[in-house]
Amino acid sequence: MPQRLSASQEPGWGEPGEPDPLSQVRRRARQRLGQQQGALVGALGDAVYRRATAETLQGLTEDPDGVVDFLAHAVEVLDDRPPGELALRVGERDATTVVEIAADDAPFLVSTVLEELRDAGEEVTEVVHPVVGVERDAHGRLARLGSARDAPARESFIWLRLGRRLADAERDHLRDRLSRVLGDARAATADFAAMTARAETVAAELRRRGPLRWDPGEVEEVAALLEWLLDDHFVWLGARDYRLVDTGDGPGLVVDADSGLGVMRDPAGSSFAEPVPLTSLPPEAAMGLGTDQPLTVSRTNRRSTVHKRVRMISLSITALNDRGEPAAERRFLGLFAQRAYAEPASTTPVLRRKLEAILTAEDVVGHSHDERALRTLFEALPKHELFAVDTEQLRATIVELLEAQRRQDVALWCHAESAGRGIVAVLTLPRERFNAGLRQRVQQVLAEHFGAEEIDYHLSLAEGEAALLHFLLHVDPRAIERVDLDAVERRVVEMASTWDDAVAGELHRSVGSQEHAQRLAERYRGAFDEAYQAATGPGEAATDIAALEAVRTGDDPVTLRLVATGDPRTPLRARLVKRGAEVELSAFVPLLESLGFVVVEQVPHRLLPAARSTSPLTTRAWPRPLARSGTSVPRPTCSTAWSSTRA
Repeated sequence: MPQRLSASQEPGWGEPGEPDPLSQVRRRARQRLGQQQGALVGALGDAVYRRATAETLQGLTEDPDGVVDFLAHAVEVLDDRPPGELALRVGERDATTVVEIAADDAPFLVSTVLEELRDAGEEVTEVVHPVVGVERDAHGRLARLGSARDAPARESFIWLRLGRRLADAERDHLRDRLSRVLGDARAATADFAAMTARAETVAAELRRRGPLRWDPGEVEEVAALLEWLLDDHFVWLGARDYRLVDTGDGPGLVVDADSGLGVMRDPAGSSFAEPVPLTSLPPEAAMGLGTDQPLTVSRTNRRSTVHKRVRMISLSITALNDRGEPAAERRFLGLFAQRAYAEPASTTPVLRRKLEAILTAEDVVGHSHDERALRTLFEALPKHELFAVDTEQLRATIVELLEAQRRQDVALWCHAESAGRGIVAVLTLPRERFNAGLRQRVQQVLAEHFGAEEIDYHLSLAEGEAALLHFLLHVDPRAIERVDLDAVERRVVEMASTWDDAVAGELHRSVGSQEHAQRLAERYRGAFDEAYQAATGPGEAATDIAALEAVRTGDDPVTLRLVATGDPRTPLRARLVKRGAEVELSAFVPLLESLGFVVVEQVPHRLLPAARSTSPLTTRAWPRPLARSGTSVPRPTCSTAWSSTRA
């Protein structure tokens, strides 16, 4: 990070000849603290405020002593830190709790702390994070602070203000949490070179020995994937090797105690500290050795403590001996980098091979509509799911999704996650129906049915007409056997359905021919305005459509029906359909009056172009009271007379 220009180089602030605010802070620091300490404070101030707005800089002049005090305290924290160690303080300032961290500069320090504070439920109201080039004397004390960009040694100072004041016990607990995750972050960055060197070695070993057991093309793809990940597509967090040994109950795994790197340095907590037979392991633990595959990719149950609080990606590569026999499991943990998500799955090693196998199995012609549709859907699925699912299951899922999207259906599929870590639910629906509220309601339904307290989701609004929602429910995969999947899908489909969908359902129930019902649904989809939909239920709309079709295709240009609700306080409804010119109210109302009705209201609805019809008419009327001695007759009403002039 370049240092801010010195006072003699910086343009002035305010009136001509007036020194800029940072110059005033530097001058005040030298006056109060002396030349040496003042220079350190001034250099840190340059790093803290180098990107500040003009308004913020001008505000420094309101309390220059307060600014000097803050910077001097930060210099003290940096100065007191023994080189190579982490300084972590959780204290108070202005009636709130503040967190102060000084460390050798490394990636992920700030993001790791922010994620941990968010996970702890703490609000962060202010963050200060200067990175400075540092020179220390023979005793390890600060001698000079300067530009960070080209400095041989860089250090970070992180200062965060929380939204509340923590009690003493809370501060101690938070300090322990931050110390743990910062230790993980520092271990991951310290072992980065060792982890990437190991990945390079594994790729070379695969190319040399892999073809002794597996298809050479598959082996090459796995090696190419490791090299692709090494090209800034993966955040390497941990690595460990597991040796294949004879347990007396068959082959088993035992941890190589000296192989741990990053967040997997300490073997003490490993489930494989003692040999464990493969036959006793669930699929996610046996990984490639349990399936005789060169590579297994899955997501861990454990969330990352470094950088992002998400489930980590586990890469397990089966290592062979010189005879082509499985000898070890070489495992890496990490996160896909943003660059990995930005690049197409269709060009990613291993995934591109899966895609080509699916295209071949489906006999898809290159550059055809089918190929574009299949590729679009392939790209829409989460990368971690594409890696985890075997090619045949992935093919079946994509084919079903394509068919549902072709019909513009809402459809839901549920299946056990391939590595046995939960249940996957995939929902496809027309893009215009998706909204955040619907996603939350669907997630709640899945949680209720499967008993899931934790659900991850991925949304894809890729090119095309459909939205794709992918949920991972962190539950025992066997829960899927106890759930009525049809009932879950019905609830979700109903939740995502529109009024037109409900009308189509009524048509399918009321029309004998399903093919004819489908044609009617398509003809009248989108034909009714919002006012009509609000006033008319799907069942009544289906009856109106039948009347419209009778007038449109029959000899009689008019149909009229009265609809009684059974409640004398509720209007009767007269619904009229007429082919030809619009209904003339001056002629139609007297006709109703001659039948004993008093017309009290007419509300027109206009059919939209989808059904090539216009000008529906809604009329409300009362029957005339019948005079009887000593009696009073309630006045029911006729509420809807509905006509189409161009049916």
